[in-house]
Amino acid sequence: MKKVICTALMLILTAAMFFGCAGGGPDVTSSQSGSQSVPSNDTAGAPEQGNNENTNADENTNKGNTDPAHTHTYGEWKNAGEANCTTGAAKERVCLECGAKETVYGMPAGHKMKNNVCEICGAGASEGLDIAEYNVTCYVTGIGDCKDTDIIIPDTYNGKPVSDIDEKAFKGNKSIKSVTVPENVTRIGSYAFSECSNLHFVFLPDSLDYIDLNAFYWSGLYTVTIPENVSTVRMKAFLACSRLIELKNLSSLSFSLGSDNNGHAAYYAESIITEGDPHIYYSSYGYYFYDNNGKTVLLGYDGSDTELLLPSDLNGRFYDLSESCFRENTTLKSVEIREGTENIGAVAFENCTSLTTVKLPSTLKQIGTGAFRGCKAISTVIYNGKKDAWKNVKRSSGNELLWDREITYLG
Repeated sequence: MKKVICTALMLILTAAMFFGCAGGGPDVTSSQSGSQSVPSNDTAGAPEQGNNENTNADENTNKGNTDPAHTHTYGEWKNAGEANCTTGAAKERVCLECGAKETVYGMPAGHKMKNNVCEICGAGASEGLDIAEYNVTCYVTGIGDCKDTDIIIPDTYNGKPVSDIDEKAFKGNKSIKSVTVPENVTRIGSYAFSECSNLHFVFLPDSLDYIDLNAFYWSGLYTVTIPENVSTVRMKAFLACSRLIELKNLSSLSFSLGSDNNGHAAYYAESIITEGDPHIYYSSYGYYFYDNNGKTVLLGYDGSDTELLLPSDLNGRFYDLSESCFRENTTLKSVEIREGTENIGAVAFENCTSLTTVKLPSTLKQIGTGAFRGCKAISTVIYNGKKDAWKNVKRSSGNELLWDREITYLG
């Protein structure tokens, strides 16, 4: 079995502190309660919901055993905190030898809005959104002056229920990362969240009935839950959501993997679940992963670092890079993809216009179509293997810029 070597960083998530593990990467967390955890060299937490509530990593460390050869021997999992609106229930286990802690989080309980205030945590709805009144109800028409990246839609406006997200309301917004849609909303209009490339999570209410055509077209969703009362998902509602890797279906609608029925919602998915938490994991350092049924994938990155040494693994499991993983990250300057990665998905680094240095693992088998298309600044390509092995890597079209560069072989 592969030994996982990790170092430690301490995570401050809301008021709770969890110390990282020693030897090669910080502590890890996951989006479901259980024995799985996120990357062994990243501190993580469940996806954020709320009005710009942030997770911060402290620079102090609890290093435990700093011998790089040390492999943790963990005790049993114990409860370490109840779920709240923005943080899932926590469990942790401690290394019996060095005292390093590993923490996992369940999915957040979510906000329960009433009169624009969460009944549980007191968080307020996002301010500055454009909202129009129509007869006895209201509908959201646009982002307005709102600066939040984690949007909480009001459930009422001027004493009237907010029942609709209007067509094209947030179309093309590159800033928003999550949206909480409250009870009262029954309809999401056409193109409402289309081309919101950094929108990774949307929390939909039980009141929702109708998702119009192209509502989330080309958005950055990683997962979505279809509530039980949804009766209609119109065509192409989730078309081009190439990172939508898992669908949770609570409705009576029928979804099939790879099918374009019901809005392409499961067209790109690896799994469809009807209970339990989505298998999506978030690191406070900005990495998103999917891990389920032996499939482990790096979905994306939303941190601010420009020179990346990617995580070595996901709790001892190697991973591939998904389609569109770093697409259009125009600040990324260098990236080292770790040993164990076999596949780089299509357009994974497309239009990363500042990318100059790429280090590729000797385990690489395939580079997808257009993975490095538009990366004109690439000047250094390093392959951690032999020249003969490089010739066996499957090279799909759209990566000519990579092949044209002189390659340094380290094998």
